Amino acid sequence: MPRPKHREPTITPGEPAALYCRISQADDDDQTDVDRQERICREIAERRGLVIDPAHV
Repeated sequence: MPRPKHREPTITPGEPAALYCRISQADDDDQTDVDRQERICREIAERRGLVIDPAHV
């Protein structure tokens, strides 16, 4: 049976969003530090018009 296609969530500009950043316990070389994760997430949120409340980071 074929898997259903992935749908992007509907995003409304101005919609509130939260950021979740964490330190990985993985032993690989591609561990993205928390500050970089936050920067990347904020850039994505800005492009999509989302509002990040500082209390939700």
